[in-house]
Amino acid sequence: LKAPPSIAVVSGDGFTGNMGSSVMKKHTFMSVCVPWGHALERIARAKDLTLLTDDFLAEAVSDTIFTRVVDVVSYAKRCSRLIHVHELVNKHNVAANEWMYQLETIAKLDHWNDFAKSIFSRDFGKAEAAYPLIKEENLSPGLLGTFTALTLCMRARTFEPTVLVYC
Repeated sequence: LKAPPSIAVVSGDGFTGNMGSSVMKKHTFMSVCVPWGHALERIARAKDLTLLTDDFLAEAVSDTIFTRVVDVVSYAKRCSRLIHVHELVNKHNVAANEWMYQLETIAKLDHWNDFAKSIFSRDFGKAEAAYPLIKEENLSPGLLGTFTALTLCMRARTFEPTVLVYC
């Protein structure tokens, strides 16, 4: 049985180098990025998705890569507000001035992102309006599970973000 890859891409400051005493030194790191990357990788594995990132990197690459919101988490060490978790979907295949050729892809992602973000913000009326625009046959197996969970949240009119607690 071969497991599909699950990858997290994060950014931030960190310190790395030799620490210790003259008797024993060990190469180490100090940064919130490593446990945050590990947390995103675990989310990717649990959702059967391949490549995840957060709001910060999704914003930075939005001109060149399509992203889709798949979760929202609370991780106080990274950010004081809720963080949207994004799947990196596909590279923009055309120049910025030829965006009209990708309108169908953009529309699908916009429908999905409207639906997911509405659930995450507990705007269930807006989620119900976006729901019929999402075609289940276009979703990957991992995303289909997320879609099912979000649909149940919409119908129950409740949503609680995942709270991550890491040292």
